[in-house]
Amino acid sequence: MIKIVNENKDDVLFFIVTILVAYSMFFKKSCFAGEKEYRIVFSCIHNGTGVQEKLSEKQYFRAKDEVLIPFVKKKFEPEISLESILVGPKNNSDLAVKGLKYFFRNKKMNINISKSEIPLRY
Repeated sequence: MIKIVNENKDDVLFFIVTILVAYSMFFKKSCFAGEKEYRIVFSCIHNGTGVQEKLSEKQYFRAKDEVLIPFVKKKFEPEISLESILVGPKNNSDLAVKGLKYFFRNKKMNINISKSEIPLRY
């Protein structure tokens, strides 16, 4: 049994929160089980100081539907184990399929790109 004293309770709490945050990135609601997809997570440190500053990643932003969305840039390695992409239902899914096909052809990758048969819902 581990005895937690006042001197180390903040460290223990920080450790537990860190583990919970890390694990939560890999779970989805059960209603999405039919998607049968993999989740790839990049955990990044932003605006760090000291040692963390050396590990921090530059943060970028893009606008989507009048909202700013933060993102980081990652080098795309052609050796990635990606077999196929299914484009979900949306107004411009034909354009998305064409764009993805062009992108992977440019990267000399043979990835099957298809469009979802699920009807577009509003």
